[in-house]
Amino acid sequence: MSMRLLAAATLMFVATTCGGITTESDLPPWLDAAIVNGVSYYARAELRPAPGGADLAIVTVTARNDNPNQVDFQYGGCFMRLLVYDNAGGSGSPVWDSAQQDDVCLAIGYRVSLAQGESKELEGGTVVSEILGTRLPARRYFFNVILETSIATVALKAGGLELSR
Repeated sequence: MSMRLLAAATLMFVATTCGGITTESDLPPWLDAAIVNGVSYYARAELRPAPGGADLAIVTVTARNDNPNQVDFQYGGCFMRLLVYDNAGGSGSPVWDSAQQDDVCLAIGYRVSLAQGESKELEGGTVVSEILGTRLPARRYFFNVILETSIATVALKAGGLELSR
């Protein structure tokens, strides 16, 4: 199952109201952050069990409105591109790129409205076995994400995960 299919077909959109992180300096050192037009974005990668015993590599991007006014944006079914690297710096070519997979991308549109201080979490992911395939060894890999919405395209480092078969 591909990242886009998992993100779009199963509608892995999670809406939460978060507090506490207000500036880039408040982020844990392993998170990357960006602030675009008063909206703060940060990402994190994690492993979650899936039905049937497979592990999922999930990347969550949190968008927080730090503007005094409400912010509205839209995103589609293939809003998140996942890049996997064999080095923490994310240099060179990725060892796996969700955009290079044979995915089905549903023509779905989502609308989000964030009041001042409100956050939304947007998730995407794929099964670990799709990333490792038959050519990559089990080891620590580093995840970058490109999030595309109607108000911004943001590239973030989401941290590393130990992937195994």
